[in-house]
Amino acid sequence: MSRLFWIAVGAVVGIVLYRRGSRVVLDARERGVVLAMQDLATSASATVASARALLGQPSASNGEVA
Repeated sequence: MSRLFWIAVGAVVGIVLYRRGSRVVLDARERGVVLAMQDLATSASATVASARALLGQPSASNGEVA
């Protein structure tokens, strides 16, 4: 049962990342490379922060050392 849960979690995360990536690519075509790379970096850091929050790990931005 736990394998099925983790497979479902992985599928959901994969779908979310795919949709975000598609959105970033479409925006990059419209706005240019530099702004797209800035948005990509922001999106990636937000995704990592969300994953850390879900896992209950402290974020690096609040001064704590892992």
